[in-house]
Amino acid sequence: MKLWILRPVEPLPDIWDPWYDKCFGMVVRAKTEAEARKATEIGYEIGCELADNGGDNPWLDPLLTSCTELSEDGPEEVILSDFHSA
Repeated sequence: MKLWILRPVEPLPDIWDPWYDKCFGMVVRAKTEAEARKATEIGYEIGCELADNGGDNPWLDPLLTSCTELSEDGPEEVILSDFHSA
């Protein structure tokens, strides 16, 4: 299986406003990008009306979110730290 990192695209789509109670990134284990995107039932951003695609899950839409395969090659770094304080 592969690891995928999903994040909202920049500039941040309106469905992440307000920012609280929403997911801004995740790492998913899946065979394909399509399977990784389907494993994203997280946060109150799910169920928002999306004008661009008529769907209700922004993680399925490549215009709203990125999904990048992670490889084991690369620099030593934090892969995902998504802290939001009110």
